[in-house]
Amino acid sequence: LAVNEAAVAKYGWSRSEFLKMTIEDLRPPEDLAELRDYRETVMSDESAGLNQTYVWRHRTKSGSVLHVESTWMEIPYGEKTGVLVISMDRSALKEAEERALEQAAMLDLASDAIIVHDLEHNVIFWNRGAEQLYDWTASEALGSTANGLLRSDDKQFDAAFYTTLENGEWSGEMKEKRKDGRDVYVNSRWTLVREGDHK
Repeated sequence: LAVNEAAVAKYGWSRSEFLKMTIEDLRPPEDLAELRDYRETVMSDESAGLNQTYVWRHRTKSGSVLHVESTWMEIPYGEKTGVLVISMDRSALKEAEERALEQAAMLDLASDAIIVHDLEHNVIFWNRGAEQLYDWTASEALGSTANGLLRSDDKQFDAAFYTTLENGEWSGEMKEKRKDGRDVYVNSRWTLVREGDHK
């Protein structure tokens, strides 16, 4: 029924082309069954589908696929009842999530212990190498503090942490402990990863 200039610019169809299309024309052919199931749900239960946000795949005139977050709202439109669809392009976020999953899978294959923690030392990634070295499973480690799990010397841990913050990296030998309390000596390398650094 109507389309704004942002949609024309994003999708590549002219306004007149858009006004000859249906919502199905925006979806990749392999996604049409999902769209039709959604429409049947809406028709059978009017409260189920409107005024909600969904993640869909849309196609552009050039054939590329956008991952969009769409909010659907029922509105009066002239003599009709229309559905206002506000779509935000989330393709970059989707690609970043997929890259992060791929990178995590590769890190999990490494034989070295790889641990990622935030600035409060909460463990947010613990690979299989870390499981084998320290005997803590990833599910046990995630959310725990790195210095608490590894029970390393507080002074050495803090020195490594602040050097990493200042210089972006630190390396040296550390005495840590396994889950069973046994000592383990490791050659440790710390690297600061800022938001936007990972590719």
